[in-house]
Amino acid sequence: MKMKRSIIIGLVIGVLFGLNAKAADIRHSRISDDAGFIVVEGTLEQGDEQRFDAAVQQYSKRAVLFQSEGGALSAGIRMGEIIRMKNLSPGVAPGTMCASACALAWLGGTSGLCHLHRLWASMRPIQLGTELHRRVV
Repeated sequence: MKMKRSIIIGLVIGVLFGLNAKAADIRHSRISDDAGFIVVEGTLEQGDEQRFDAAVQQYSKRAVLFQSEGGALSAGIRMGEIIRMKNLSPGVAPGTMCASACALAWLGGTSGLCHLHRLWASMRPIQLGTELHRRVV
């Protein structure tokens, strides 16, 4: 009985906190008739991949910029798949972060045009130009 009560309380707390979760801010701006700039900022949540896909569909030429600490793994993976299918080159601006699920989305990119601000492995920064850096990139 006590175990069931703990599980129920845990589920209720999870649902309540889940309702307060704020999805990533996904903005896009038209640059020309067929080109647009898409910015993904904030924590990735379920459903963000659909909003991202809708923004990507608006343009035949697009630039994507990420700034996120991560979030929902499935959203990041799906965004990475969209990026790969559309042959996009996402970027991360200097001094910003793209970690966790965001990094999975970024890794969907098809070229090296992204700004590589910082990579981490085992809680230590990867030094640019080293063998480990070449393997990751």
